[in-house]
Amino acid sequence: MAPTGRCLNVAARASVGGSRNKGITMRIALLLSLAAASALAQVERQHGHHEHGRITLQLAQADGVLEVRLEAPGSDLVGFEHVPAGPAQQAAIDAALAILRDAPAWLEFTPADACTWEGSEAVAPGYGSSDGAGLDRADEDARHRHDHHDAHGEFHAVLRGSCRTGPAALRVDLHRHFPGVQRVRVDFINGNHQGQANLQGGKGVVDLQP
Repeated sequence: MAPTGRCLNVAARASVGGSRNKGITMRIALLLSLAAASALAQVERQHGHHEHGRITLQLAQADGVLEVRLEAPGSDLVGFEHVPAGPAQQAAIDAALAILRDAPAWLEFTPADACTWEGSEAVAPGYGSSDGAGLDRADEDARHRHDHHDAHGEFHAVLRGSCRTGPAALRVDLHRHFPGVQRVRVDFINGNHQGQANLQGGKGVVDLQP
């Protein structure tokens, strides 16, 4: 017996549901890649591959899936960008990585329960460490290009989570942990709304809604 239209509709819905998460993940990756490419192109045109005093933060939230990416010059976070000269400098790098992985330590949404953090990764390319495990392909490629263009230490972080509703605002406070931060550029996509903000001194509130 040929399947009825109702059966076909149920099967189609099941297939769509099974691929929904994959589609959302791909959408998040695409949005972030576009934002990162745009920001990188502008920086390279004006300053080359490495700009001191400027941190980039990209946020994308779509269909409840959240991802945040940060790139920071090492001088802003630990005061140096060369291979650590001793245990004290290595400890400073390790401490900075621990803070970046702890999203609630420097990021806060409004309302507070809009989103839940579920995972994080952070690495410090350019400091002579092989610490790159866990980065996705895009970050690995960026780290490879960085290592071949200069020897300046940087910090890269990826934070992931889920949102029950689109957050209205994001409070950023890197200054509390890293007084050397001068400016943070924030590019965001929150559902169907996107925008940009510049936070002086590494702290401030970004409105994520129209």
